[in-house]
Amino acid sequence: MKRRSAQEVFDSNVPGMVELYLGGRMGAARLLYEPEEKQSGERALIGYLYRQPQTSLMVDVGVVGVRDNRKFVLLIQRTSPPYSQAWAFPGGYVDIANKEPVEHAAKRELKEETGIDVKQSALELVTVKSDPDRDPRGHTTTYLFKTVVNLDDVQPHAGSDAGEVRWVELDEDNFTQVPRSRGLAGAAGGPQSVIPAGEVHIDDAKSLGGAKIDLAFDHADLIKRLIDRRES
Repeated sequence: MKRRSAQEVFDSNVPGMVELYLGGRMGAARLLYEPEEKQSGERALIGYLYRQPQTSLMVDVGVVGVRDNRKFVLLIQRTSPPYSQAWAFPGGYVDIANKEPVEHAAKRELKEETGIDVKQSALELVTVKSDPDRDPRGHTTTYLFKTVVNLDDVQPHAGSDAGEVRWVELDEDNFTQVPRSRGLAGAAGGPQSVIPAGEVHIDDAKSLGGAKIDLAFDHADLIKRLIDRRES
């Protein structure tokens, strides 16, 4: 019987359906090898293929703006499904492919989506959420960071993946959670006024007139956790 090379053994045992794990996306393949000096022939290389589902790592940044002892939170308007037109914290995927730390991802996403550049040391971890149903795109784990700024010292603007940005007074009564079914269906309802280019709305209960800001994903709970951290 002809002795097969290690590569031939590998090729015959791996069915050619390896998925790559890039940028926090779902699906991963892990290959385990045994050193050739420990095995010979068909045992020289073992290609055990594990198709093990993975969670996507994400970050959200709660920017708390202070003005006259009042606290506001900066939100961005989503422009694509799920939860199109709803509001969310600045954030996004951690660049797993390039081994990006979550703190660096938070700083990067904040700058890309709002133009606000903060020191990494100014980001405080508030909580980690990993409810399997929090994101209809798949299982995600998000790290919520908080940073505090003087509202009048920053000039946020909508960057990548953001329709508009707005400051909203940090009070649970100003927000409502968009149901998952509506988030999947498309645009969310609620106050969606057109903000002139170059301007950023600053909303409180009075200016909202009883209306509430529609929040994407599980961000109503993240708002609550941000408030709890502020008061602790």
